[in-house]
Amino acid sequence: MIDKNSVSYGEPNYFVPTYSSPAKVSILKIHDDIAIVKQYSRKKEYRPYQIPLEFVCGSRENAKKCGRKWEHWKRSLSKG
Repeated sequence: MIDKNSVSYGEPNYFVPTYSSPAKVSILKIHDDIAIVKQYSRKKEYRPYQIPLEFVCGSRENAKKCGRKWEHWKRSLSKG
């Protein structure tokens, strides 16, 4: 997890866990504890999405470590 007071907006400096491997993202906005992020890619344009700030990490290794917790959160969304 990152400190929301020291965020650099618009720069692809952060990582979030995904099912395959951590993805590099840039933070566009933070509202309460929800971050609006956009995945970084040189080839493809991605749409912004929301993710809890606890799953936005400062390094690839930390994003790998919180991957299992992220998967449980993601599955809880689909159960309704």
